[in-house]
Amino acid sequence: MLPLWNRQQLAFVPFAGTNDMSRSHFETQDSIEAGLSGTGDERHDAASLRGSGFLNRLAQAMGGRAAPVAFTDGLPMVLSGSQDVPNVSLKGTGRTPFDARQTRVLAQMYHGTRFESLIDEGFELRQTVAEQAQALQARTAMAGGGDTMPRACRTCRRPTAAR
Repeated sequence: MLPLWNRQQLAFVPFAGTNDMSRSHFETQDSIEAGLSGTGDERHDAASLRGSGFLNRLAQAMGGRAAPVAFTDGLPMVLSGSQDVPNVSLKGTGRTPFDARQTRVLAQMYHGTRFESLIDEGFELRQTVAEQAQALQARTAMAGGGDTMPRACRTCRRPTAAR
């Protein structure tokens, strides 16, 4: 982030938030991801922005200078919209999802595109996470502990640690 800061392309905004008083975690989260303050008429306008996250609209406005990518099981609302955003799931990170041949084929598909470096980073990240997850499972098994892999919360859309 330091290079962005030095080029004055990054700023920190302390005490930023929303004055949403709905007490609904889900409505507030949807308003934030849509880029709305969550009050009054804007909340009503959220329906017109359903499926249009503010980061997707930002990527569109940047005219190809941004190459967003999501590393989730499902594309988050904040990246949803008419701009295509690749989505790489990290689910099941205890194993490598692609063998060496599959990784080469997929990397070749994106070779020379603006997504090439992101795909390469994604494969590296996936491999690192898989190795660390396997090591953690081995240590936990040797210590006689339970499952430490993340699981999906049944009552919300966000992942949570296993208990």
